[in-house]
Amino acid sequence: MPTRVDFTILQLKPAQTHCDFEFEGGCVIYREEHFPPGCRLLPCPYLEGEDIHRPDTFQAILEESHGNVGNYIPSIPRSIPIQRALRLIRETRSVLAVIILDGKLTRVALPLDRDAEGMWYPTQEILAPWAELCAKYGVQLVPNETP
Repeated sequence: MPTRVDFTILQLKPAQTHCDFEFEGGCVIYREEHFPPGCRLLPCPYLEGEDIHRPDTFQAILEESHGNVGNYIPSIPRSIPIQRALRLIRETRSVLAVIILDGKLTRVALPLDRDAEGMWYPTQEILAPWAELCAKYGVQLVPNETP
């Protein structure tokens, strides 16, 4: 059975909003002593040095999609061409992302829509295309992978 996540318990910032500390070059308070609680709970894998595309590369399409999942960071490996990732985001209404699951940072194929109970299900229709794209570019997609 797919993982169920209750996003009602995680309120870092409102869904579909930009962070107050976001700017063109990244985060204006990154590595400062007093950043907001959300930044301590959900550190950005890009800023932590992971080999992924800058998360804001996908901001426009995620806003355009009006998905109702919040509090995630897109985490698409740099080896995957941006245009291929954008096409798959549109086709599957999902994105490879980092979320907090059971108190740990976890990489998932995240559906952009929650159900009426505030849960999401990464179905085979979402997982299979992402796994295929990842494999094509030498990336192994592991369900519930901890970065």
